[in-house]
Amino acid sequence: MKKYYRLLLLIVIVFNVLPLNIYAKHSGAQAMQIGPRFFIETHEKNLGKDLNPKVLKKKMEQLFVDNNYLVVFKKENADYIIEVFTNTKKFKKDRRIRYSILFGKIRVLNSYEQAIIEKSIEGINGSQLNYFDAGLDAYNNLSIYMNREFLPKLKEALN
Repeated sequence: MKKYYRLLLLIVIVFNVLPLNIYAKHSGAQAMQIGPRFFIETHEKNLGKDLNPKVLKKKMEQLFVDNNYLVVFKKENADYIIEVFTNTKKFKKDRRIRYSILFGKIRVLNSYEQAIIEKSIEGINGSQLNYFDAGLDAYNNLSIYMNREFLPKLKEALN
């Protein structure tokens, strides 16, 4: 059984696709239907400086995989491209706690690079002992927002 999983992993790495029929045939499992393929591109900034490593990109990729969408690593292999542009800025200071606010926009493009969804992101707050960490907290709160608000709207737009 392990050799089939190794073969599956090799196919995913080399061809950038998930061959569900092979997995189902050899494991006895039912093949689940995978939705469209997405390429996720993020432009993340915290207090105006590029954020490395990218916090949101990994969380979004995991969110899509958890919802049975295939995330590809090459833009040309995708059915849809998700572009996220975000930044944080200092919001307020309350005693020792610093607050940052995150803003930006999300665009979903089809394979012809026509926008099918454009959404502004405003008012996602984060709090910590310094402004930089408060910005990172705002990114964590944005990933919660993506799961609750954005993904259901995306599913609705794709149907």
